[in-house]
Formats: sequence, structure tokens, C-alpha cells
Amino acid sequence: MGGAEFWDVDILPSAERERRSLPPPEREEVRQITHELLAEDPLSAGKPLRNYNRRLKIRFGRGERYRLFYEVYPATRKVIVTKIELRGPGTYRGMDKW
Repeated sequence: MGGAEFWDVDILPSAERERRSLPPPEREEVRQITHELLAEDPLSAGKPLRNYNRRLKIRFGRGERYRLFYEVYPATRKVIVTKIELRGPGTYRGMDKW
């Protein structure tokens, strides 16, 4: 493995419920994102969200219709998946509350 340190990835219970409600291909894609991309290098896996420290997003699914939001804590090498949803008019509303 070349001494690579992996990140600890947690999924909030609400995000896990959102993941379970996805169609099977997207559920599998989320599994790959969390177990591979985020565990290996979360800082370059997603795009930072403006005005939010440590919060990033990944577009996924057919036509990149879905969003996976997560927070990164470099000091503890921890990643927390906070939200997974279909992109829509209200996707980014209320982000300050989660």
C-alpha cells in the first residue's frame, strides 16, 4: 500500500437514509465514492462549496443529477457525509443548518 493513510469516513444517519432511497446504480456509486474516493483523498475528490469551510460536494449519477455533500476534518483525518440528494431547486437552501 506504500504507507498511504486512509481517512475515516462516517455517514450521518439522515444521509444513510437518503442513500438507501437511491436507485441501485446510484447506491453503488455512493458506496464507491465513500469507500474509495473519500477514504483515499477527500480534499481532491470533490469541489469546495463557497462560503462554507471544510464542506465539499461530489456530483454523481446519470447526468450528474445527484449531490453528495461532506465535511473534511484534516487534523483528525475524518470525513462526514452530511447529505445525499437529487439536484433540485432547494438543494443548497438551508445549508447553514446542516
